[in-house]
Amino acid sequence: MQRSTSQPPCFREHVRRLVAAAEALEIGPSYSPLLPKRDGFRVTTVDHLPAEKLRVKYAHLGSAVEAIEPVDHVWCEGSLQQVLPADSFDFVVSSHLLEHQPDLLGFLQDCSQLLRPGGQVLAIVPDKRFCFDYFQPLTDVATVIRNHRAALHRHSFESLYRASAAGRVDERLGWGQEPIERFQLIDEDPRAILDRSLAFAETADYVDAHAGYFTPVSLRLIISELHFLGLLDLSVVAVSDARGCEFLIELKKVGDCSLTLESFAAKKHELLRLLIEEDADRVAFARTLLAGG
Repeated sequence: MQRSTSQPPCFREHVRRLVAAAEALEIGPSYSPLLPKRDGFRVTTVDHLPAEKLRVKYAHLGSAVEAIEPVDHVWCEGSLQQVLPADSFDFVVSSHLLEHQPDLLGFLQDCSQLLRPGGQVLAIVPDKRFCFDYFQPLTDVATVIRNHRAALHRHSFESLYRASAAGRVDERLGWGQEPIERFQLIDEDPRAILDRSLAFAETADYVDAHAGYFTPVSLRLIISELHFLGLLDLSVVAVSDARGCEFLIELKKVGDCSLTLESFAAKKHELLRLLIEEDADRVAFARTLLAGG
């Protein structure tokens, strides 16, 4: 098993070509839809606010709000199956959404239920090595299963407080792979973050945060193990290397995993080896943090 060497020139254009005229669901398009309705895509959209409230929320972005399109279904938490019928789509697409899910497994199970047999999930995901999540611990399959067993629908105190280690480079939150000139914490005062996190954790309102921290190989490892365990009927079709601060993962609804334990173990060993290679890349990149460029 090898990491992908052929990279699509643009993840968003690649997704649009894959979907083409198929029936798709886009979750969280906000002010940057992957599949704009105005371009003729047969897309149903789900977002956390109706379009008029999204325009108010993102008014500070100026002309960007012009890209906000009508929202078909509003969804903030709970199961997607509460707002959409099963077996309705050929594709479920999202950009920078998976890492926000308190219950990633439950979210992916919902996506699978919404897909027709053979349907695909296409997700653009930030690579923690090249964005403000740099110092966060990689999410593992144990955490994903634990969060699902706890039926998490809101972010934990841990997810909220981890903002204390969030960093930026020259005001950028996703800085990509170029040499770093100047790194700084987004918020230098952990006391304020503690107070804010405790208050947010106790509120009845949903407060957004990153709940997962992934690399291309680590997410592939999670999905592969969930599939082998029978907890998910989605299998990895392809995972790109990081481009800039993000990567693309493609999953397909295939039913039960057919791998023997021996075959799965060999696959997992290879993924763990690739995870070490990714970590070596991360350490090499870290030298720019230490050297200041």
